[in-house]
Amino acid sequence: MKKNLVGLAAFAALNGGAYLFMAPELIARGVVIADGHPAWVVGATLALALLMSVVAHELGHWVMAQVLGVPSQIHFRWWGGFLEPEESDDVRPGGDLAITVAGPMMNLALFGLAWWVIPWGMIASCLALMNAFMVIVSIPPAIGFDGGNAVFAVVWWLTGNKSHGRAAAAVSSLTTILAVAAGTWWWFFS
Repeated sequence: MKKNLVGLAAFAALNGGAYLFMAPELIARGVVIADGHPAWVVGATLALALLMSVVAHELGHWVMAQVLGVPSQIHFRWWGGFLEPEESDDVRPGGDLAITVAGPMMNLALFGLAWWVIPWGMIASCLALMNAFMVIVSIPPAIGFDGGNAVFAVVWWLTGNKSHGRAAAAVSSLTTILAVAAGTWWWFFS
C-alpha cells in the first residue's frame, strides 16, 4: 500500500510539473478551455484529471477481474499504474480480453461523460482531454500496453494456444516500434 501511495504521489508530482509548463500552450491552441483561470490552475487541473483517469482506468481492469473471479492487485508507480492478476488456470482468453479492454472502456465512458454530459468548462475539458489521452496511450498493440494484451488474448482465443498469443503480441510490439520510428523520422526529417 505504501509503495502505491508513493507511486501515485510521484506520478502526480511529475505530471503536475509537466502540465504547469504545458498549460499556456494548450490554452493558446484551444485544446483546453481556461474560463479565465490562470495557466497554473489549468495545469494543476490537468494533472489531477490525469491522475483520476489513471486510477479510473486501473479500477476498470480491477472491477472486471473481480466480476470474473480473478484475484488481482492494482499497482501504481511514477509512470502510471498496472493490474497484476494472480496466475490462474481459470482465466480463459475471453476473460483475459474482457479484463484488458475494461480499462480503456472506462476512460472512453469518462471521456463521453465529460464531453457530452458535464457542462462544458475548464474541468470538463481537462477530464475529456486526459481520458482521451489515456485511451490513445493504452491502445498501441505492444507488450505492456492494453493493445498488446488484447492482441495476445485474441490470438490465444482464435488458436487455443497461449504461446501463439505471446508470439503475436511480440510481433505486434515490433511492428509498433517500427511504426513509431517511421513516424518520428517522418515528423523530424520530411
